[in-house]
Amino acid sequence: MNILLNQFVDTAFASMTLSEVLSASPAAQHSYNNWENPPNVPVFHIVHPSASESSIMPSWNQALPQLISVVTPDSGLTPDATPYGTQFQPGDEIGIPREDLPFGIPLWHGSRGTCSKRSGNKKITWTAP
Repeated sequence: MNILLNQFVDTAFASMTLSEVLSASPAAQHSYNNWENPPNVPVFHIVHPSASESSIMPSWNQALPQLISVVTPDSGLTPDATPYGTQFQPGDEIGIPREDLPFGIPLWHGSRGTCSKRSGNKKITWTAP
C-alpha cells in the first residue's frame, strides 16, 4: 500500500513546483516521515484548523514567520505577519483560493464558487454552489 501511495504522490508532485509542505495532522506527519522521495523543500507540521483554538493558535503563530519567508504570496496580496491572538476573529476566516487546495479535491471546492467556514472546534463546513 505504501509503495502505491508513494508512487501516486511522486507522480502528482512531478508536475508541480512546491515551495513548502504543510502537514496538518499526526497522520500527515507520519506519511511525510515515511515518504520515500520527499521534495527538498521546507516542511511545517502544524495543527489542523478543525482542532481546538487553544492548540491551533500557538502552532500557527510559531510557524507563521517561517512560512512567510518561504511562501510566494498570491498575486496582488501582501502577507500579514501579525500573530493570531488566542482565538479566531471574524476577519480571520476567508474563502480558500482554489489553487491553495490539495491535489485531487473536487472542482467545486474553493473560493470561486464555494466557501469554507470553521464550525466550532471539530469541523470545517464547505458550502457548494
